[in-house]
Amino acid sequence: ADAVQAGQGFNPDFVKTALPQQRSVEDSIAVTGKLALDKRKVRIAAARVAGRLGRIFVFEGQSVKAGEALAEIYSPDYISAENELLLARRFRDTLAGGDAALRDDAGATYTAAVSRMKVLGASPGDIEALEKSGKVQEYLQVRAPIGGVVTQRNVDPGGYLNIGDTLMTLANTDTLWLYFNTYDSDYAALKLGQELRFSTSSLPGETFTGRVAFIAPAIDPATHTLPVRCDIPNPGMRSEERRVG
Repeated sequence: ADAVQAGQGFNPDFVKTALPQQRSVEDSIAVTGKLALDKRKVRIAAARVAGRLGRIFVFEGQSVKAGEALAEIYSPDYISAENELLLARRFRDTLAGGDAALRDDAGATYTAAVSRMKVLGASPGDIEALEKSGKVQEYLQVRAPIGGVVTQRNVDPGGYLNIGDTLMTLANTDTLWLYFNTYDSDYAALKLGQELRFSTSSLPGETFTGRVAFIAPAIDPATHTLPVRCDIPNPGMRSEERRVG
C-alpha cells in the first residue's frame, strides 16, 4: 500500500504464489450433551418357564459374560421336560439297532424333547450335562443373553415368576451414545459419519472421539436447535451415564 501511495505503481515483489493444497478445517462448537447406553445393545433376561426364583448370582453394576448364570428357577414344567428328554434318549438308544421305522420315530421323539428343552431356556451345555449325568436338575439356570453390565434387577429370591417376566436388564457398553442439541447456525458444520472430539467434566483432561450417526431432519422452531446423536467407542467399558459439555 505504501508503494502505491508513493507513485511507484504495482510492485510484483509484494505478491507470493503457492500451489493449491487441501487442508482440514476444524470447527469447534460449544454444546451440552449426555452420554447414554446404546439402546441397540440392551437386552433383557426373561423367564421362559413359570416357577419360583431361587438364588440370584449377580447384582446391579456387575459385568457378566454371555451365557453366564444370572439366577435359577425351580419349575415343575422344566423338570417334566428333563424327564421326557432322558426317556427319549433311552428309547432312542434302545432302538438304535432295531427296525428302521421305530428307529426313526425314536429319533424324532428325542429331537422334539431337545427342542422343548431349548424353548424353556436350557443351554446346549445344560442339555449335555443332563444327558451325561442322567439325573434331573431341580433348577433351570437363567443365563445372560449378551456380555455386558447388569443395569437393572427386577426380582428377589423366592418370588414367583410367570413366563415372560423380566429378571434383569443387561447392556453391552463397548459403544455409547452421545446426545446433544446444536443451534441452527452450526448445522453446516455437521454431517453424517463426521468424526468429532469432546470432553466431559467428570473426567477432566481426557478427550474422547466418536462419529455422527444421526442428525434430526428438522430444526425445532421453538429452540432453533437440532438434535444430534453420535456413536462413541467405549473400549474401557465405562458404563455410567454422564453429562458432557
